[in-house]
Amino acid sequence: LAQFRALPFIRRAIGEGHAVIDNELAKGGKSKQQTLDELGWLASLGVTCSGVSSPPLTSLQGWKDHVQYVAEEIMPAVRDL
Repeated sequence: LAQFRALPFIRRAIGEGHAVIDNELAKGGKSKQQTLDELGWLASLGVTCSGVSSPPLTSLQGWKDHVQYVAEEIMPAVRDL
C-alpha cells in the first residue's frame, strides 16, 4: 500500500460537518492554475494525498461537472508531482 502523508495544519481547514473554516486553502472555486499551484506546493512539502475543494454547488449535476473537471483537467496535470 502507498504511504500517505498529510500535514496536520492543512486538515484544520475543514471544520466539524465538513464546513470550511477561515482558511484560503479549503475554499473552492479557484482557477485551474491556482489549484495546480497549491497542489504543487503541497507536494513540495511531502504531501502525497490531497483533494480539490469544490465551489459552492446547488445541484447534483453541478457536483458531477466538478468531478469531471477535476478528472479531466487537474488530475492529469498533477499526476507526476
